[in-house]
Amino acid sequence: MIPYKRRKMILDLLKEQEYIYLDDIVERSGVSEPTIRRDLKYLEDAGEIERLHGGAARLVDTRREVPLIQRTMIHAEEKQAIGRKAASLVSDNDRIFIDAGTTTHMMVSYLSSVHNLQVFTNGITQMQELLAHNIPCFFVGGEIKSSTQAAIGPMTIKTIDGFLFDKCFIGANGASHSFGFTNADPDESIVKEHAITHSKLAYVLVDNSKFDAVSFCKFADFNQASVVTDAITDDVYEQFDNIIICN
Repeated sequence: MIPYKRRKMILDLLKEQEYIYLDDIVERSGVSEPTIRRDLKYLEDAGEIERLHGGAARLVDTRREVPLIQRTMIHAEEKQAIGRKAASLVSDNDRIFIDAGTTTHMMVSYLSSVHNLQVFTNGITQMQELLAHNIPCFFVGGEIKSSTQAAIGPMTIKTIDGFLFDKCFIGANGASHSFGFTNADPDESIVKEHAITHSKLAYVLVDNSKFDAVSFCKFADFNQASVVTDAITDDVYEQFDNIIICN
């Protein structure tokens, strides 16, 4: 199959489903895995798709919310590095808040060595991972949003407002110097806003694809939190003095 037909096939598949696996494309096209990887890179560079760990997805619109399973696959290696770096910012005896989300979830497994740590979270998957690693945790209750497995609503906000955390770790769909930190969902954005307000130090965890992106709801200005990210261009770096880059 010639390159044009392979790439058209990939785009046609992504019109029918939100993501596809590398093995499936290889089987359908009858060409090697390295060839398909080159096709995916070509399509990503052309702004047609989002490459995933082991496949590809429709190009993400930061104005809308992406299902949890798809977000878990997007930029998985970068999120792992960001999670590791974020965990290194946690100290013994800290009381921290970890936001729901796939990037914040990645930091949990690196917290086992922190002594006398207390973690509060509104994320179902975060809570499960904390319990699996025997880390003391408190679930911030409220209405559970099925698509993101996050607690939201008045009960969640009231609980957060009753604490002052040493640090909070927040996810975002966009990080723009002109508009601040943004998220697709109003209810989740309010939770993020209150967590930042009730923390001594705030960190927003974003991979490099989120810079200069603006989603629907603003939850913080850039000067309200430090950014933990995997990479950044020189021109973006020059705009900020609160960016922590993974080694």
